[in-house]
Formats: sequence, C-alpha cells, structure tokens
Amino acid sequence: MGFYQPAQIISDAWAHGVAVHPVDVHASDWECSLQEDGRALRLGTRLVKGLSQVHADALAAERERAGPYTGLHDLHRRSRVPVGALRRLARGDAFGLLGLDRQRALWGNQALKDDDLPVLDAVPSPDDRAAPLPPVSAPQQVRDDYHATGLSLKAHPVWFLRELLNARGVARAVDVQDETASPHGKPVLVAGVVLVRQRPATASGIVFITLEDETGIANLIVRPKVYERCRSAARHCSFICAKGRIERAGSVVHVQVTGITTLDTEQDSLFVRSRDFH
Repeated sequence: MGFYQPAQIISDAWAHGVAVHPVDVHASDWECSLQEDGRALRLGTRLVKGLSQVHADALAAERERAGPYTGLHDLHRRSRVPVGALRRLARGDAFGLLGLDRQRALWGNQALKDDDLPVLDAVPSPDDRAAPLPPVSAPQQVRDDYHATGLSLKAHPVWFLRELLNARGVARAVDVQDETASPHGKPVLVAGVVLVRQRPATASGIVFITLEDETGIANLIVRPKVYERCRSAARHCSFICAKGRIERAGSVVHVQVTGITTLDTEQDSLFVRSRDFH
C-alpha cells in the first residue's frame, strides 16, 4: 500500500464512513475489494503474511466454481491448497464465515494432511467448532491480528493502555489535532505505535515519525540532537512516548520532540513494525 501502513488506510476508511470487513476465505479475493455498492471494503488475502497469491487464487477459484465451503476439511479437500497456507490463513483469523475463530481454525488444521487420500473424500467432515478450547484474551487477539496481517479490526493496541496513559498525562492523538485543547506552543506528551519513520536526505538530519493511537495519528519532528540522545527508542522501538511542544501552521500540526522513551515492555513489542524511509 505504498507509503502508508494498512492500518492507516483502514482508519481513514472508517473516518469516511466506509465499513471494513476482515479477510475471509468465503469472501476475500487476493486484492482488497469494494462491496455493498462501494459502502464497504473487504480486506484481501494479500494481507495475510506468508500467503502466496497462487494459493489465495486457488481458494477463490474453487469457491466461485462450486459454491461456499462447508467447513475446514471441505475447503482442504476441494481446493487442495497446502496445509501450511491454511495455517497462515488461520493465524490471520480468515475463517470467520465458517464459524471458526483463529483458535479453532488452528486447532482444526492440526488434523489436516497434504497427502493425497481420495478414499477419505466421502467421509463426513468433523465439526471444527466442537472442541472445548480455553478463551483468548482481547489484547492477545489484537496482538495475533497484528502479527498475521499488520492490523486489527477488533481494537487498537493502545486502547488497552489508555487508562495507564491517562494517569501519566498522555494526550490522545485526536486532542493533539484539536486547536482548543492543544494550542501552538503547549507542552504535550503523546504515545502510540510507530507507523512510519522517515529521514529525508534533504531534511538536515531531522527524522519524522508518525505515531498512531486508538483515536488517530500524531506527527513528530525529531531533530538530530534529540534523535542521538534518544537513539534506541527513536530508531528501534515500536511503541513510544514522546515529550514535546505543539507546532501549528494552519491545519498542519506537529509535535516538536524534546524526548522519547519506550513503552515496548508494557506492550510486549508484539504489534507492528514501522516503515522506515531514508
């Protein structure tokens, strides 16, 4: 998706009233597609990390040829897609319309084999939803989403830490954009997942960082001295807190950063890898 992280594009779609549906073997093509007369976006299987287009296209072609799949075993028998590819889709939580969440899809995959066993084609498929499995916490589900697809439609990772961040006086991205709440020159603390780091050759060593929290994005300006002083957090960490001052120029808002600390240990460093440009 070019310069932008998938999560940024999804947030913008939501802001414009577009519904977003998850990756699903029953509805997704390789590319993201518009549905419901352009009022909804269906995420494509290309977002599932490690999945090849050949296997994704085979699943979609068989679905179009013979109709919806009735279960995980039916999908495997008909499409002949390797089990490894199905496990990647399971990690991407792409079996929701089959009634399987990530955990149950991964469990059901354990019984699948790539060996050609046509004698079993007529055997009724087991119910992959029947196994009693322990619940998965909401933060873990979001972490798993980010690992598998780089985004989550369930919640934003920062949302789970909002109470802690509020106690520390950390402003939300939406408040940074609000001129009344954050006038020019006001000291501010912002925190979020690092989406983009950019260090243009013509910017005299300045690094631009884009942070995202559950309310939107905040753009940081990190000058060379600050970058060197906070190098570890500024360069390597995926979840940071930045201290600085608001700079406003019309509708353009930045935070001129004076310090950066990592919050990775509190968020387990499990979310998104930034896109870094030099």
